[in-house]
Amino acid sequence: MTGPRETRDQSGPSDEQLERWFLRRGLPALVDHRSPTARPLHRAATALRLMYVAVIVLLAYELTDNLALDLLWFFVFLLVPWVAVNLFRRRRIHAIPQILGATELAMFVLAPTLIALSTELNGSETTFDTLLLTGIVAALMLAILGVVWLLVGSGIFTLTWWLLRELLQTLNATMAALARTLPLLLGVVTFFFFTAEIWQSVGRTSGLTYTFVLLVFVGLGTLFLGSRRQVDVDELAKFANLEEVRSALFEVDHPFATLAELTTNGGTCPLDRSQRFNLKLVAILSRMVVAVVVAFAVGVVFTVLGILAIDAEVVNAWTLHPPTEIWTQKLGSEQLILSWEHLRVTGFLATFTGFYFSVVSVTDTSLSEGIADTAEEAVRAACAVRLITAGQRSPEVSSPAPTRPLPTV
Repeated sequence: MTGPRETRDQSGPSDEQLERWFLRRGLPALVDHRSPTARPLHRAATALRLMYVAVIVLLAYELTDNLALDLLWFFVFLLVPWVAVNLFRRRRIHAIPQILGATELAMFVLAPTLIALSTELNGSETTFDTLLLTGIVAALMLAILGVVWLLVGSGIFTLTWWLLRELLQTLNATMAALARTLPLLLGVVTFFFFTAEIWQSVGRTSGLTYTFVLLVFVGLGTLFLGSRRQVDVDELAKFANLEEVRSALFEVDHPFATLAELTTNGGTCPLDRSQRFNLKLVAILSRMVVAVVVAFAVGVVFTVLGILAIDAEVVNAWTLHPPTEIWTQKLGSEQLILSWEHLRVTGFLATFTGFYFSVVSVTDTSLSEGIADTAEEAVRAACAVRLITAGQRSPEVSSPAPTRPLPTV
């Protein structure tokens, strides 16, 4: 049995190559052999180190107005825990921790908490104020760990970056498709842009209420795109024969595609609940990226149109309230204006358009024709890789043929 970082055999990729391929596509749940480098908090080690130093600097600065004491507290609470952890781990004293274990994470929370506990900050004069601040600091550090674990563990950052790269690679085709799609969408929503009702309602809504309105459309679009009818992960994980496996890999130019014939004649990729959720998240975000591009384009069009066609008098007449100006510019006899009311209405219509596109494009291919949609391809490729490397061989497959050197991912 091989270790987590070793190569299985001559006919398959190493665990390190698989780990790197899955993680870059936001699929940490599909990494079978969890080495320390695959743990979310380890992959975010650099960011956590920077956050730790930033918190220590901020607390040391608030501690006193004396620069010498600031530096003293900074070095005490930064260097002492660092050296203590290295001695406990039997590392060199000045070594930078590369793998964050329980000791490092405990120190991440305890060191800032001890600073707050050891002094009265911001003029606090009572024990209650000091204890309250200590609790806030401890909760903040725990919250940082939780948020980082959630974001990195879900693979959202790496997945978003990968989707943006895929989108940029098809930029020419996407721009041509948008040139055909935008007139259709603008014809639907332009009418609403020039109605007083939407300016009176959305234009004067702000804060949490406005945010909640936008999140309603985002949530409904997410639920629709994530429904089983739109993303059937179990069906996408099935491969009738070798050709379907190879086709799924060649669709994304996968470096392991030439190895498919050595390991499988097809089958069903084994997936647990977390892996199904991870794959569905990839599919949803892949399609949402396209909707976001469409919404952004619509938002730009309506922002420019609003500046040119809707001045302060019109906004005042529609909303029955003077506009909150952001920018004004004299152009001939006209006074151009950009207000918060403009942006609220534009943001609402752009979000609605993205929602409308994500729903209608599934059934009306004329809206999405030519726009990159890698949702099914990404899920199929990931399932094909997992099927190949799961060690499942059909009885009809003969002994492996000689292999060529494994390509670099």
